[in-house]
Amino acid sequence: MNINNPVYNENKDQNKPEIKPIEEIVGDYIFTSDNFVKMILIRKLYELMNNGVCNMEIVNIYAGVTDKEIVHFLYDDKEINGKIVKDTSIIPKGKILKEKENLKQ
Repeated sequence: MNINNPVYNENKDQNKPEIKPIEEIVGDYIFTSDNFVKMILIRKLYELMNNGVCNMEIVNIYAGVTDKEIVHFLYDDKEINGKIVKDTSIIPKGKILKEKENLKQ
């Protein structure tokens, strides 16, 4: 089908970490109802630990999602009300939260 896959693209962004193909990551993984329940429980546990506030970033993964969309979700600033808002990308926000947690300890 000649689909452009950024995992194998020769011109991929060198500033972003190496992305492995999903087949290499999950192998023969099968999504079950047990996995689904655990994901819901993780989200609820997160809310309980944060006084009912859920600012967890969620991306819906389905058969049509591309690697590029996932990378965009993780690394690029978000568009809110038609404007790009700085410091809203997932990876830098996670690093900031980790640094704050380390300072508390």
